[in-house]
Amino acid sequence: MKGIGRRNFLKTVLAAGAAPYMRTFAAAGQPRLRMGILSDIHIAGKEGRWNPLGVFSRTLRWFDSMKVDGVVIAGDMADFGMVEQLKLVGEAWDAIFPDDRAADGRRVEKVFVTGNHDHHFYNHPSMKRLYPDAEERYARSIARDFDGAWRSCFHEPYLPFSLKTVKGYAFAALQYAAKGLPEEMTKLKPRLDPNLPFFYVQHIHLKDTCYGPWAYGHDNGVSTATLSKFPNCVAFSGHSHYSLVDERSVWQGAFTSIGTSSLKYTTPLTGYENGAAEPGRIKEMPLVKKYNGRQGMLMEVFDDRIVLERRSFSSRKPAKLGPDWVIPLPYAEPGPFSFASRMKTLSAPGFPKGAEVKVSVVDGENRKGEKRRQVELVFPSAIHGRGAVRAFDYEIEFVSAGGDTLVRRVLSPAYNLPPENEPKSVKCVFQIGEVKSGGRFLIYPRNSFGRKGKPVETSVQALPKA
Repeated sequence: MKGIGRRNFLKTVLAAGAAPYMRTFAAAGQPRLRMGILSDIHIAGKEGRWNPLGVFSRTLRWFDSMKVDGVVIAGDMADFGMVEQLKLVGEAWDAIFPDDRAADGRRVEKVFVTGNHDHHFYNHPSMKRLYPDAEERYARSIARDFDGAWRSCFHEPYLPFSLKTVKGYAFAALQYAAKGLPEEMTKLKPRLDPNLPFFYVQHIHLKDTCYGPWAYGHDNGVSTATLSKFPNCVAFSGHSHYSLVDERSVWQGAFTSIGTSSLKYTTPLTGYENGAAEPGRIKEMPLVKKYNGRQGMLMEVFDDRIVLERRSFSSRKPAKLGPDWVIPLPYAEPGPFSFASRMKTLSAPGFPKGAEVKVSVVDGENRKGEKRRQVELVFPSAIHGRGAVRAFDYEIEFVSAGGDTLVRRVLSPAYNLPPENEPKSVKCVFQIGEVKSGGRFLIYPRNSFGRKGKPVETSVQALPKA
């Protein structure tokens, strides 16, 4: 938010759907703290220019250009849990921040934690092929000596729980599989300034916070229960690779919890025709792209707010994924980013005026590659820009002449991309036998919380038999 006037700043907040909980912010000024926020970088080796290591290095350079005071990585640094992979992370860091210093001499702090890949993936099949001998494979793993690996790669001791202070703000970090958070936070509490936010980092999502109770791989709830006693806590977690375009990435309840996505790829959700595979059903559509989504954030902390810029690092010039998330300080429950608040205040997306649906019968194939006839719907993307909310997904409802209803959903093809990458049209495919003559389709654009905009619809005329 550097160099932005007060009027434009307020416009930015309004564009984020913040009007119902606006309060007067102090003049924009300069932030007290800037941090790069990453997770799940998954460094495997020295591949080509657009490999994870290259993207990581370019991202660090961009953070340096933004004058960050530190960088958070919420786990899964070494893709297969090998010391040689973790060393690549350390070498990339040292090349840009030697001795944890930027070119202008400012200190840039590491706030790194391990994830499940760093701990367990040395036994991945690819590592077994590379190092068939189990003893040699373990000898090369981070798990054999966490402290030794950490010291050799990052020049600091490995601590299950650590506290660092960056520009006066506390950052607590819990390594993957470490125990004892309640006891550590009890000891830490007297050292925390209740008038300042403090930041907490772990790998897997905190149960029943960001993304909700269904979030992939959430923890057992100990972190949520512990941090609920600290309303000034802002927690960061990764693991799921869920897209930062998803507004459920930010949750507020007793404290604030934020998903950090992944710098390697984004995970398409289940429940969609173009989403992740589900047991017992072969989908009619291919999986939406995921390796084009390489995401992270820039955090700026002011006296009266935290600003999170969500960025796509898929290109050399990191583009914004949407309006900044502006979290007012000090925090008071219920927060403006509580799911209940957001479900009410985040407007529904809408189709452009005159939007039409095209229905065709095509020769296609399902995700298994089986040839089949399909009913294909093509409709325009929901509008965005000028404060309009992007469609995160679309709900397609087929109502037969007899009143039976069939519902399908598709993710926006730009679910993990900046708004300017929104396609002109979106597709949904049905098996031909699912759609009967004389029915009608209704297509609803939806925001991340499932709030529907006005539908476009079309009637189905006679279809050829399968």
